[in-house]
Amino acid sequence: MTPSPVPPGSPESTDQSRDPARPSGPAAAVLPPALRSRLADYAQKVAALCGDRLESLCLFGAALTPDWCPGRPIHQVMVFTRDDLDLIGRLGALGPGAVTLGLAAPLLVTATLIRTSLDTFPLEWLEITNSHAVLLGHDPFQDLSFAREHVRLQCERECAVLCISLRQRLLRGPASINQPLVDLAEHALRVLGGMLYLKHQRCPGAPSAVIADSQRLLALDLTPIMRAWQGETGRDLLIAIHRLLSGLEERCDHA
Repeated sequence: MTPSPVPPGSPESTDQSRDPARPSGPAAAVLPPALRSRLADYAQKVAALCGDRLESLCLFGAALTPDWCPGRPIHQVMVFTRDDLDLIGRLGALGPGAVTLGLAAPLLVTATLIRTSLDTFPLEWLEITNSHAVLLGHDPFQDLSFAREHVRLQCERECAVLCISLRQRLLRGPASINQPLVDLAEHALRVLGGMLYLKHQRCPGAPSAVIADSQRLLALDLTPIMRAWQGETGRDLLIAIHRLLSGLEERCDHA
């Protein structure tokens, strides 16, 4: 049976009864009404193309928070019953329309992959759990649980990886230093969400709220990460973020 579309922002789009980490209201309601309608049309096309191979289609991330503004990407995840490369190839036909809507390329997974990778990708699944809205099918993220040590290890690893990336940018010189830091900032925000989890704190979906809560708990000035997420660049900002992430890596090691 083809999963039925759930209008973004409807009560069914965010089941908050079981998970206290969910946003307090219908997550997709922050998107403009016209965009929500066009997303529902997109979901209908996905449903028609995928049929019963698709278990769910969800939006996730900052686009579902008050921090989002038009022009920033809207992340999506499609959960399939099994890997189907032929179907995924056919989904490419929807790409131009998805780009017009501001949708990033979908994260394509199976329900089995989600269940079996909670130890290896806890931060990614935790991020989606914290802020998502179901457009099609059921909610595959409502009952996930994460082992503290798995979250801690990935936080430490991601800090180290991001610091290496920043050092490589410095090495390559001005052209690299002045490239956007938005993707890096999103990774850093994911780490901060994990650190809030380690502190037994509910992680808000909005980047500004993640920064505010993390600053309060960690006693650090984390505004450089928010500035990068908002599009700022430059050598001084890059160095400030590197300094922050180095300190966070040490804290993760002892969390």
